[in-house]
Amino acid sequence: MTEISDEQNQRLQELWARVVDRVKMALIAPPVWRALERTVPVVWEGDTFVVGFRAGDSVSGQLAGFETRLAIEKAVRDVIGTETVTYRLIEGDTLPDWEYVKARDLAATTGQQQAVVRSQKETASAGTWDEVYERVARLWTAAQFRGQAAGRSRFLHSALDILEEATNRFYPDAITKPDDVQERGLSRVIERIASYTTSDAALIGVLLFDRLKK
Repeated sequence: MTEISDEQNQRLQELWARVVDRVKMALIAPPVWRALERTVPVVWEGDTFVVGFRAGDSVSGQLAGFETRLAIEKAVRDVIGTETVTYRLIEGDTLPDWEYVKARDLAATTGQQQAVVRSQKETASAGTWDEVYERVARLWTAAQFRGQAAGRSRFLHSALDILEEATNRFYPDAITKPDDVQERGLSRVIERIASYTTSDAALIGVLLFDRLKK
């Protein structure tokens, strides 16, 4: 953002002075008044009226109350004459401080969005591999002679059929492009099969990957 002109700055100062006067009439709270007197208007950008205070000042604590924030925002809207404008208090009293806050907000929003996408992906993947896990469990329950090596071998062969088909559908890049979420789901099923057959899970994985390469 470019620097605001002296005329624009003067206009901001006048608007904020009127806001402070209105808040003083609405709230009988001297600590709030003194805190407001230590704030400065930074910029009116779009529908956001930004007010700042010097780093290390205790202003934010005095102005953080719900009733106080409502009173300030109402005064801002009354003075400016629009119901769409919002009031934003930041630490810092310059345009670069505001740019920093916006960048921080954007990073936080992006991080939240990524977390939501990751959570959705993990949930969907968990449901997918849970179904495979249950199919393998049912196969084991129905397996004959599972107490003997031959019976476990037949179970293993059938379980690998299920796992191969599922991997081709849900995780086709298992060999070339490992994915953290899919990897956990697949590994869980492999470890379950290994547990049933008293085998090494890594060897079960090798047998699966050999099938997938064909």
